[in-house]
Amino acid sequence: MIVFVSQTKLPDSSNPLSDIVGAVHQDYKTRFAAITDIIRYIELYYNQTRIQKGLGYKSPRQVWFDYYRHAA
Repeated sequence: MIVFVSQTKLPDSSNPLSDIVGAVHQDYKTRFAAITDIIRYIELYYNQTRIQKGLGYKSPRQVWFDYYRHAA
């Protein structure tokens, strides 16, 4: 059994207690399933919200929103 605990809630988490506790606990039957979910979390959530020096200490998501807000 492989266990992955995240400090932030995944957007599609189906665990109602994770809203209260602030963490997601997930049991995986295979290593492949755990690695796939961790990579998905990093690529779709963490990398998009992490601030970056090269972007003026903004997250890529914030830069994207700012760009399209000014273009409109």
